[in-house]
Amino acid sequence: MFSSKSSNSIIPIWHNVDYTQVYNFSPSLVDRFAIQSSKGIKHVVTELMRVIKPEGSTLIEARDFLIDYGLNPPVVTDDWWLDVLEFMGTNYHMEHWGTTLTPRDRAYSRGERIAWAAMQLIWQGEAEQLEICQTTPPRRVHEFIENSPGLAEMCRSRPEYLALYAPQLTIRGFEGNFEEVIESWYKRSIENYTENSEKAKGLTIDGKGALCDEELALRHPNFGKYEPSLITCNFVQGPLMSSGVLFYERFDYLIWLLSSESQWLPEPIRKYLTEGFMEWNQWTWEYYYLEDNTTKHKGDFLYSLYSAKSYSTFMLSESLIGEIKTRISNSIVFLELSDSIEELYKRFVDGGFIKAWFVANQRGRKSLYLEAARIALADPNTIVEINSMYSNIVTYYPGYSHHSVLLYDNGKVEYHRKLIGDKQLLAEREGKAIPFITASEVDKAQVVNIDEYIESNTRIALLELNKLAEIDV
Repeated sequence: MFSSKSSNSIIPIWHNVDYTQVYNFSPSLVDRFAIQSSKGIKHVVTELMRVIKPEGSTLIEARDFLIDYGLNPPVVTDDWWLDVLEFMGTNYHMEHWGTTLTPRDRAYSRGERIAWAAMQLIWQGEAEQLEICQTTPPRRVHEFIENSPGLAEMCRSRPEYLALYAPQLTIRGFEGNFEEVIESWYKRSIENYTENSEKAKGLTIDGKGALCDEELALRHPNFGKYEPSLITCNFVQGPLMSSGVLFYERFDYLIWLLSSESQWLPEPIRKYLTEGFMEWNQWTWEYYYLEDNTTKHKGDFLYSLYSAKSYSTFMLSESLIGEIKTRISNSIVFLELSDSIEELYKRFVDGGFIKAWFVANQRGRKSLYLEAARIALADPNTIVEINSMYSNIVTYYPGYSHHSVLLYDNGKVEYHRKLIGDKQLLAEREGKAIPFITASEVDKAQVVNIDEYIESNTRIALLELNKLAEIDV
């Protein structure tokens, strides 16, 4: 008898009995398929294998492939295989530790692709449960990879995939068994950028060509000459068009860098990533959890930043101090940090991150559009366009599009949505419009109150427009 969660199968074998004997025993049995032993052992084995392992069965091939990798998958009639097939129809490559189905070494059959999907389904679940991400010490990352069938092979075949979800393994001394493949990639990258001396010059600290790929900047003694903000952004959420990399909120990564738990990073790299947060003013939060760590509460800190005209006019009130400390306590719980709230609060405030936020925010303002902003504020359509953007970024399938509201030099305001990776609109390229507010798509399941979300963000956008117009509010 062959069994699974969903079915039992019995294959009758007639041994030393004939049709009449079986009929006399049970008439219903003679109409069922049966293997006759009188035809010889070879016939019996052939017929059994035809039932147990049908020729050309894709799922059988997938199951055998998984067994070869040391897994013990259920029989092909089990509903687990439906989960695998459903997984293949999702945006699995956009989830945490998600990638294309197979390594790039050769072509794979349909059964093998299903098997690779099954392995990816398993290791994505493990990565989520074990919280394997950028803040995980390298030793634990290597343990996770080696204990996940197929994952080490995938990482060797696609080192850029490894660098995406575990950028710490590109740092010298942390590569483990991947040292050869990462170093080979690094050398090719150095050669490529040496031959193309103007490459990525708009992303460097001196406006000249970069020295290696962005993904390998933490391996380079001079970080490839990239701006710290760019590499910090990549470390936290991956390069442009990446998804599934951001495991915690950005503020949690900042607090982690300020905590004792990040001290396994080489100090120059830790300092460089922290400096990147100073220049990359995307660490703010909108919601935080109350003391029970289950109830979300809308904060005032972000609105207070936008409401202040400059750092000198920003007031860090007792209520805002309390909100910051509560948000830090959230990070302590999420990342299991050993430092106290007071220690981390002092490092955050003394580190000058609030002042740096104003510097970075002011840098992005365009005085050229002062009059255009004032015209836009008087136009009722402006709020309509802003509302439209924030309504559209809330979706069950985030990560496909980039959203912005453009301010044209004539004061016209217009919402635009484009696929990630598409070129700038002609008006932007020609300098006739600027995106005065931009936004990434948000998972609808994570938004507590959509109407409140749209209203609060529209209010912040209008504050930004008032800043462009240099109007006090």
